[in-house]
Amino acid sequence: MRALVTGGAGFIGSHLVRRLVAEGHSVSVVDDLSTGDRRNVDPRAELHVMDIRDAAGLVARLRPDLINHHAAQMDVRRSVSDPVFDAETNIVGSLRLLQAAAQAGVE
Repeated sequence: MRALVTGGAGFIGSHLVRRLVAEGHSVSVVDDLSTGDRRNVDPRAELHVMDIRDAAGLVARLRPDLINHHAAQMDVRRSVSDPVFDAETNIVGSLRLLQAAAQAGVE
């Protein structure tokens, strides 16, 4: 199975990536490293450092069987001081990812 994990350099995402790789799956990670760390990513996974809002082309190219979405702007202070950025990242980013998944035939 080909899996794409967004936020895969963060705490939860990196543990999921390790598990998927250990089970023999091909795993790609999308993370902008704003809160995650590339050292958290299993070296057997393919890391794509990018903003989730720009991942549609990658989804189209990879055509994964599974997308596990954990990327998010999670700093509460930033969400209060810049709610538009928060919405663009968390809402628009998720919608773009869902649209790309539908277009790529991800089930």
